[in-house]
Amino acid sequence: VMADKAIDCFRAIVATHPSHVFLYRVGISLLNAAADDDTTLNRLSMGMDKAFDEMDRGNAQKTVLDGAFHVNDAWCARGSGWAGTVSNDGWKVFADRLDRAGAVLTSAALASPTEPGLALNMMRVILGRQQPRDQLEYWFQRASQSQGNLYEACCSKAWYLAPRWYGTPDDDWKFGLECAQS
Repeated sequence: VMADKAIDCFRAIVATHPSHVFLYRVGISLLNAAADDDTTLNRLSMGMDKAFDEMDRGNAQKTVLDGAFHVNDAWCARGSGWAGTVSNDGWKVFADRLDRAGAVLTSAALASPTEPGLALNMMRVILGRQQPRDQLEYWFQRASQSQGNLYEACCSKAWYLAPRWYGTPDDDWKFGLECAQS
């Protein structure tokens, strides 16, 4: 029932043609709220797609939010535990869904490279795919250029640089100082 109400609200927002930044924030908030529940996440995504098809078919934000859905869907399959707690099947589903997310977001980047949320979601794909730091830096710079000193982009980079993932305490500290200065 809550998913249906959320979809109705989203449909009304798409119909009013707000800015793409606002549309992204609403859409990603809905997807993130359901990130731990596959059924609700899928239902919301399908409802959001239908809203775009009915109200604003050509809106490039649809593809970005589709990519965000696949990113959330991948992390949902993986779970939030440490790497050693993820099953072999969980890793396979995670990788497949991240590949799908990467493909969707890459097509969005080619068609509409400045869409809000594009770079942020690609940073989550980079993290999950265990890609090198230069890939993360590329998308971090795109996020920063398209929307200025974006808090979410800094949080994503800091998460990537955490010793738990691919950085060192020194990397984490230096980036924190950079953020404080900017």
